[in-house]
Amino acid sequence: PTFDHAKVDQIFAYANENLDAVISPAEFEAAWTWVENEVVDAALEAAGLTARFISAAIATALVLLLGLFIFIFQLVYAWSEGGTFGAVVESLLIAATAFSVRYLPSSRRVLPEGMVRKA
Repeated sequence: PTFDHAKVDQIFAYANENLDAVISPAEFEAAWTWVENEVVDAALEAAGLTARFISAAIATALVLLLGLFIFIFQLVYAWSEGGTFGAVVESLLIAATAFSVRYLPSSRRVLPEGMVRKA
């Protein structure tokens, strides 16, 4: 990431503790961690990865994972118990399988021209 003059002045002011306008090796080492954090924060912000975005992405993933587990447990329960709910679930599974075989592009097979039998 690139820094404007104000940010460079802020980094220099943070590193120059004794205000002598020269950064000594000891001052440089003391300020290095802070400078690293500033660079990483600027790079993440430039990429659009703020703390709020990362937290929202993790929370969304956890909610979706929880929903998937609930769906799987409900599916197993419906399949094992039978009854009306089980019949509906089994019908939906058959319909979903038929849809995936018929309409999804990954299930279509394209044969080379030499393998197609002509009448």
